[in-house]
This record gives sequence, C-alpha cells and structure tokens, in this order.
Amino acid sequence: MRHRVDGLETTDTVAGSSNFGKFMELFESEDSRWIDEINAELEK
Repeated sequence: MRHRVDGLETTDTVAGSSNFGKFMELFESEDSRWIDEINAELEK
C-alpha cells in the first residue's frame, strides 16, 4: 500500500491527487503531536 500511495500525485489541481502520503508519513512517525492538533480542532 505504501508503494502505491508514494506514486500518487500530490498537487491539488491534478485530478486523482491525494494527500494520503502525508498521513502515511505521520502514521509512521514517532511524533504524535499531530494527533493532538487534530483532536483540538475537532473539539472546537
């Protein structure tokens, strides 16, 4: 799955583009602050 995600276009103006690669990087990271940031936005 990771290999397929890496091959996706990330430019917003391109049809079929995705930002899922960025999420994959975050999921694989040791830094979990991004989860707190998302939760804080959802709680507003």
